Amino acid sequence: MHNIEHKPAQEELASTSEQKGATMTERQKPSRAWRYAIIGGSALLVFAVIIAGLLTFANQKENSSSRLVPTPTIGASTIPTTLARETTLPAPVATPIPALIPPGHNISVTTTNGVVYLSTDDNVAYGLRLSNGAMLWRYNIDGAVDQPPLVANGVVYMASFVGQNGPAHIYALRANDGSLLWRYDNNNYSYLSLSTSDSNVVNVSSQNGISALSGNNGTILWHFATKDSGSESPLEVKGVVYYSSFISYGSGTFYALRASDGTPIWHYTMNNGKNSWASWLSVENGVVYASANTDTTGAQGLGDIYALQSSNGSVLWHDKLNRSPGTALLVNDTIYMSTSAGLSDGTVYALRAHDGSLLWDYPILGPVFNPPILDGTTVYIGATDGMVYALRTDNGRIVWHYLIQVGG
Repeated sequence: MHNIEHKPAQEELASTSEQKGATMTERQKPSRAWRYAIIGGSALLVFAVIIAGLLTFANQKENSSSRLVPTPTIGASTIPTTLARETTLPAPVATPIPALIPPGHNISVTTTNGVVYLSTDDNVAYGLRLSNGAMLWRYNIDGAVDQPPLVANGVVYMASFVGQNGPAHIYALRANDGSLLWRYDNNNYSYLSLSTSDSNVVNVSSQNGISALSGNNGTILWHFATKDSGSESPLEVKGVVYYSSFISYGSGTFYALRASDGTPIWHYTMNNGKNSWASWLSVENGVVYASANTDTTGAQGLGDIYALQSSNGSVLWHDKLNRSPGTALLVNDTIYMSTSAGLSDGTVYALRAHDGSLLWDYPILGPVFNPPILDGTTVYIGATDGMVYALRTDNGRIVWHYLIQVGG
């Protein structure tokens, strides 16, 4: 195994400049008058920089409401002897926005057609205007929702779970006014996804396996039974259903199933057969991207991010996290990953999809379980501090944030 340390680009540029400067000195030394001129000019430049710094500091104090910008940190890469790359991502160093309420009020976000759809732990679903956050409608549901709403054909789908033991419900709401269309009841916690080949089909995974429901009325179209529990939403791509399951305090497995009848094509065991369960799954350009939790204590959080070949399940690259990954958004060759460490610390990561390297990170005072949502050049994140954040995609800077009415 080879350990390779990535040097910051600034250091490489500085070294190159120093080498060029040394070469010029050897060729021709400046006259004494020029030396004095250079020294005097340098002193004036330093003085100007100091004055500019003081003015900037004073301006920052006057604009104390401005938000802190997270600073990405590039960590060392660990390259195995195989083709797969493994990297441990660093924790952020920036200070998050102070939370006005304690964690424990998670928000899930989906945006489409100028509307932000929210599902919450407080038994309420919302529709907000995307441009300014104004409320369009709200609907009281039975149970908490900790997954992003799904929207297709003018219908919003949500899966709720009541208390600690259920039951579970799947809601279909009219997107324009939040009115109820139908509800499907289940005894076990359920994960939802929309079929990519038929927008009127909703895939549901639970403790007993995978089911396909009709989006028109909620009836069961087919069911595939498994011995262990589903750990995230199934995903159908080009006639293949990708799905993960896990055994309690045991190994987790990724499956590729034929969409027509559920026949297994391949499977991959996470964390070398040790404790693990998947939290996110996406397929793009022949690659299966996934995240998995591996921590058994729950105190700080540990996890993995995988890139697998979709045809056979072989590993392309592998990142390790010192916190628990939630779910993620994959778009424009970038993975926006939500993570948490304990009960009061969350981070959003932006990673390059082709190799898993870090672009930027943003800290939040509360765990972040659900994926960021992209609209234009802004990503939107709902966190357990009761706030929705809007961040720039290029550097993670804060654009705006919105505090919900906690308690419904």
